Amino acid sequence: MSVQRDNDLDSVARALEEAGWARYGVSSDHVVPGLPPSELAWRKEFLREPPGYRRVNVHVRLVGQPNQRYPLLFRDYLRAHPHNAQAYATIKKDLALILPDDLDRYTDVKDAACDLVYFAAEAWAQSTDGARGRPMGERTPGVAGVHTPGAYGSAVQPTPSSCKR
Repeated sequence: MSVQRDNDLDSVARALEEAGWARYGVSSDHVVPGLPPSELAWRKEFLREPPGYRRVNVHVRLVGQPNQRYPLLFRDYLRAHPHNAQAYATIKKDLALILPDDLDRYTDVKDAACDLVYFAAEAWAQSTDGARGRPMGERTPGVAGVHTPGAYGSAVQPTPSSCKR
């Protein structure tokens, strides 16, 4: 989920918390090598589903920051490249087996793997419209489920009804 102003990160997280979502205590994403290291570029709020709903992670990020573009481009790249998505899924499954009790190490290794996918996704986005895999100039307006002036300007808004078991 994306917000327009920095002070909206906390207010949106508080509103979700009042609706039953649990804050997880994560206040930033990892800094991607080669991208701006400023605190604002990586700030976020992280929440988990209300009790009784299937597992859902909600990340609230600021529009226009690198950590807002990163997951949207990452998602679209893996959707357009199913073999890469399979390889990424294998890494995540194997990491969970190898590091079942070390969430910090799991996250560090997964972040590095995600960065490799992200760098490929950036190259892909530069040669296509990213969202649809078409050559630049053949853009289609918007991405299904995303309200945005550009393909990576906003994220899908989660709703509890879409998360129910």
